[in-house]
Amino acid sequence: MPVKTREVTPRMAEANRQNAQKSTGPRTPEGKQRVAYNALQHGLYGKPCLQFMLATGEDPKELQQILTGLTESFHPFTPAQHMLVEDLAMLRWEKRRNQRAQAAAFSFELEQLDISSEELRKQRDREESGLSFDRAAVEEKGLINMPDCPGKFRQIRDALKLLLEQVNHKEFEVDASNTLLLLYGNQPSLRGNFLCNCFGRFLTQQPDEVQHEQLRIAVIDELIEWTQKYQTFMRRYIEVTPARRDLCFAPTEAKWRLILRQEAGIDRQIERKTRLLWEMQEVDGKRRRDERWQEMVQQEAEAAEAREAEARAQEAERARLMEELAERMAERLRNIQEQSRQAAETKEPASEEQGSGARETVGAPLAGARLRPDENTSNPVPEADQPAGEQRSGVGDRGPNRR
Repeated sequence: MPVKTREVTPRMAEANRQNAQKSTGPRTPEGKQRVAYNALQHGLYGKPCLQFMLATGEDPKELQQILTGLTESFHPFTPAQHMLVEDLAMLRWEKRRNQRAQAAAFSFELEQLDISSEELRKQRDREESGLSFDRAAVEEKGLINMPDCPGKFRQIRDALKLLLEQVNHKEFEVDASNTLLLLYGNQPSLRGNFLCNCFGRFLTQQPDEVQHEQLRIAVIDELIEWTQKYQTFMRRYIEVTPARRDLCFAPTEAKWRLILRQEAGIDRQIERKTRLLWEMQEVDGKRRRDERWQEMVQQEAEAAEAREAEARAQEAERARLMEELAERMAERLRNIQEQSRQAAETKEPASEEQGSGARETVGAPLAGARLRPDENTSNPVPEADQPAGEQRSGVGDRGPNRR
């Protein structure tokens, strides 16, 4: 049968795109740091970086204390021994994580036991109580054949106590068929069939002392049996007994196999690393007592010092060359600035001379054009009354004199 898919309309696609713009995830550095460990499953093999340790609730000072204690215990004096000590510290840290995982598994099992018991108690008390049974099924099978739950046992005990009280008071004229039908339905047990026959017969005929005692004993046995069943049910499914609580410490699930296998692997690695460190220290101790080895170590130390001295000399030479290059560049920059300053000083007098000459050329016509005091100011321009042609000729005549 083909699977029906809903057609995506352009309006729906546009709404999806707008909603996707709002789902941007974390934006702050703290939020990004938290979601960076969303894929973390157990962290048993996590590297001891600061962010990871803080995110998983670990204290970096504890790792440093482990490393310090191992260093004080083994006294490594070579780089190889120091690396082995660091490996041992990391293995010890992984074993602590493994132990934390075991403790967390135990605590989780205990919590699940308490939660399941509480949920079962509420569920059996409320949802699966006798009132929730199908009436037709109860009439057909009776309460004794219905699924076990606290409500069922309580109703059975209440009904049996009612029958026992009726027998003790010899109130056989009261019809108990409804109570017996509720208990046994149409399929009564052997004892239930006996009780139904007795109560039905005693409605019309009063029982003697022997029959009365037999009926009372049958009702009491039935009440004791269902009381014991109720106690067994509560102890098995509802109550958290010490045995059930201690059972949580038994490694039974698949995760426990992985945890214990990892713990055994860590122990083997710690043993191998420790043995290797002891052997290395023993060999290094023998070498330190060997004269030839001491000579080789001395030669190697001298060669290392020579290489360091050569490296320092090369570094000093590079620093000196860099200083000289910087001085030359600074000197060149000062020369360029001095040349620029001299060029600017040379250019300023020339511009001043050109400016004064231009001012003199422009000021000469203005001085000639000034009026004398004895001239008639009513007609300052004599050529104003002359025709335009004469004015132009006059201007042309005065040209040489102006030059």
